[in-house]
Amino acid sequence: MITQTELDNCLQWAQNNGAFIDPKISFRITEDAGVSAFVNEKLSPKPDQALIRVPETLLITSQQALSEFSQAANERSLLNSVTQLYLSKLKFGTDAVHLKSFYKPYLDVLPLHLPQPYFWSTDEVMNLHGTDVYLTMRDTLNKLVKEWRMLFQALSIEHSSQDKQFLSLFQENKDSAVVPLEQFCAHINGCKLEDSEWNSFVAYLWSYCIFNSRAFPRVILGRAGTDRTNLNEGFLYPIVDLLNHKNDVPVRWEMNEQNELCFMSQTTTFSAQDELFNNYGNISNEKCLLNYGFWDSSNKFDFSRLTLKLPSTLVSGLPVDFNKSGNFVTDDGETTILQFSLKISEPLPPVLLALFAYLSKLKSEETPTVRSVLEGIDQLTSVVSQRLLFYKNFKIKTSSTQKLRPHVIKLIKLYYQDNKKILNATTEKLSVLQKKNI
Repeated sequence: MITQTELDNCLQWAQNNGAFIDPKISFRITEDAGVSAFVNEKLSPKPDQALIRVPETLLITSQQALSEFSQAANERSLLNSVTQLYLSKLKFGTDAVHLKSFYKPYLDVLPLHLPQPYFWSTDEVMNLHGTDVYLTMRDTLNKLVKEWRMLFQALSIEHSSQDKQFLSLFQENKDSAVVPLEQFCAHINGCKLEDSEWNSFVAYLWSYCIFNSRAFPRVILGRAGTDRTNLNEGFLYPIVDLLNHKNDVPVRWEMNEQNELCFMSQTTTFSAQDELFNNYGNISNEKCLLNYGFWDSSNKFDFSRLTLKLPSTLVSGLPVDFNKSGNFVTDDGETTILQFSLKISEPLPPVLLALFAYLSKLKSEETPTVRSVLEGIDQLTSVVSQRLLFYKNFKIKTSSTQKLRPHVIKLIKLYYQDNKKILNATTEKLSVLQKKNI
């Protein structure tokens, strides 16, 4: 964890370089949430009142990254990756890196050790085996390595020697092969970030996680030449990115005529010692865990994902456009993968019930009937119940050589507990529907 001195140095650095922080706001380090911002006294900001203003010169964008990696100027599709790599070089590279000495007070407050599950021990991650988070982590890391290797190839950068054995995993396998999550964990856990080189995979992963938890979309800068369709290009917004995230909190970010990026809270009134939050978008607990390393059981945007694999020929004949409904994931020509989000507020999406009713239809039935609806309810109940049983039967597992950290155990238990709660709501809803249709 960073020190209060490092935090104060960062705030002073920003203000010395033109940033404005409303005097009624203070930053301090808390035990539960790390760096947090608080309102010192009652405050009723106007909607267009900037509580924090940061000059564009303090932002870390692809513009600074291209000053370090000029050979990437023509690689427009890699700009976000290049900016992440630049952050890796700022944090882990030598003092000769472009603007490293200038950004040092800010770099010092970017935590080296991160709470995201990508940095958990192998035993901790294995307790997620069979869950959606486990699959998301595996797929994300495989995709990230592919991006990292492609970036290094495009920029003619040599990989770190510490990744030699790790890279052999991908050189031995075809591009389509998926490297197991356990092998990623073994490599990541075997690297000490404090001793890592800027061109190592673990440094790039660290930078990726920093961007996931702190970056803002470049489109808000409103600069000429910005691809407004590319919402994936991000930048770092010092001081404002120290604010903790909270769903449902109304905020605005806007560039003023003085080229200062302004943070404006749309909360009408703050009491003394209220926390000042940012909102990166209303997100589920899965994203809260993967992007920030926390879980909120009261999160109304939480969901449990139900994944179905169906023959492609079967799906193509259905009267539902799953692309439009947002349920389509992939289709390899043989199998179509569909996903449905089950929520406490909507435990049974209408399109999911309609799908099972249609799949249960006899060839002699042109449209779903009461019979096919009841059979569809039975089949869907069976699918959901199997998934629910998985969460109900979960028990914490560990090897004799690794100890699980208490806060990680708590997060894992909350993950299973809340998924179980949502799936219970779905089975109850199905039971009610079944009784109505009998």
